[in-house]
Amino acid sequence: MTSITIPENVRNIDSSAFEGCTGLTSIRVLDGNDYYDSRDNCNAIIQKKDNALILGCMNTVIPNSVTSIGNDAFNGCNGLVSVTIPNSVTSIGNDAFNGCSGLVSVTISNNVTSIGKNAFKGCRGITSVTIPNSVTTIGSNAFEGCEKLTDMKFNAVNAVLLGILPTSIKTITIGNEVELLPPLFYNNTNVTSVTIPNSVTRIDNNAFLGCSGLTSVTIPNSVTSIGRFAFSGCSGLTSVTISNSITNINEWTFNGCSGLKSIEIPNNVTSIGNYVFHNCSSLTSLAIPDNVTSIGSSAFSGCASLESVSFGKSLQNIGYDAFSDCTNMKSITSYAATAPECGLRALDDIDKWSCVLSVPYSSLASYQNAEQWKEFFFIQETEIDEKLVAAKAAFDKYKSEQKAIIEALGKDGDSDVVKAIINKAISDIKAMEYDVKISLDENKAKILSFVASIDEAVEKQRVEDQKTNGIEELESIESYNIYDLNGRKIINSMLKSGLYIRNGKKIVVK
Repeated sequence: MTSITIPENVRNIDSSAFEGCTGLTSIRVLDGNDYYDSRDNCNAIIQKKDNALILGCMNTVIPNSVTSIGNDAFNGCNGLVSVTIPNSVTSIGNDAFNGCSGLVSVTISNNVTSIGKNAFKGCRGITSVTIPNSVTTIGSNAFEGCEKLTDMKFNAVNAVLLGILPTSIKTITIGNEVELLPPLFYNNTNVTSVTIPNSVTRIDNNAFLGCSGLTSVTIPNSVTSIGRFAFSGCSGLTSVTISNSITNINEWTFNGCSGLKSIEIPNNVTSIGNYVFHNCSSLTSLAIPDNVTSIGSSAFSGCASLESVSFGKSLQNIGYDAFSDCTNMKSITSYAATAPECGLRALDDIDKWSCVLSVPYSSLASYQNAEQWKEFFFIQETEIDEKLVAAKAAFDKYKSEQKAIIEALGKDGDSDVVKAIINKAISDIKAMEYDVKISLDENKAKILSFVASIDEAVEKQRVEDQKTNGIEELESIESYNIYDLNGRKIINSMLKSGLYIRNGKKIVVK
């Protein structure tokens, strides 16, 4: 059958009335029908009460007055090559274009809010599609079987994606108005990089799950939440930069990112969920920031390459199996004044005979008496008091200033010996360490004494240099005609120790 004419007395058309009529080229509703029409010679059946297009064919032109494309409206219409959905349309029904294998071009208007399940399923000729910013729902398998679809422009601001997109897609461009990033990339191994715009505030569950080709990603500061499994199984991912606005890393977020070598957890994070970094087997070091209070169960289990971990000062709980199979751990530094409570087997697989545990100054007893922590053979105290940190910073600043003083001792024309003394002094002062057992003033005094001794050594060497250069050395001067090195005459009563000129020769007065 190639054509259909609906008489004026037809009052109801069942949704499956023309199922399988894939060869239709002409559809017409006779004038005078109170329920249906084919307005503007559109080659379609339109339901008058709601302006829904309920049946179309390969030659249909959708009128601007149509507000929705009904379920199955073009289902199986193999001859349909292109379709433009006008701005009047707000919804595309379930299976609306299912099986339109000849469809190569589709334009979705900016007012469409929902795309039904299987809406474009099996449209094997479509190569690109743009999802407008008005869309809020995309039904399950809406684009399943669109095997030539390689390019998508996704502009939907807050769309819920109920299914998955074809893995044939190689490029997905995320619009600058998108706020919710749904699982557009689910199990898509073709995607190697992605740019997340600053408009995005939420990354949905499973957003990049199984994207094994993805190598790096930067999560902008606009993002405040990342859903479960968001990057799970991204085995090619080697580095991640996480938004500073994130306060909680949900469970399974980076599970199985076996290529991940480094990650910086933002300071605003307060909790790390279960299995977050499970089986990140290439991760070698980790710093848990100060605001984190809890680490979930198995959060770092299977991180076999992990060698060093530092825990922030607010950490209170470590979940069960949190570090199971972390057999390569060499050092743990905890800044928590009280040993965090550990769940079952949280630290069991760490070699406690070789791993060095560093704990806060004066907190040694807390760790020596706490379950699992007390099993470490090497537990040492480290200075983490904030006042001590500030004192060390002040000491480093003072040390830098004194280094500048030593550098200033050098003069043009100094001998190689003097230059060697100064260079050695600069090297030594750079190596000076803050002594935590004495006060800041005592530390400074130590440097000041060192600088004075260097000054004295340099001056002595200068005197020796002057002797070898014919410079006269005198204990006192009684005769007149004494000049400074700038040629100004000096009154004997004002003479001080130093280098002068008398009778055309240099002299040293002690």
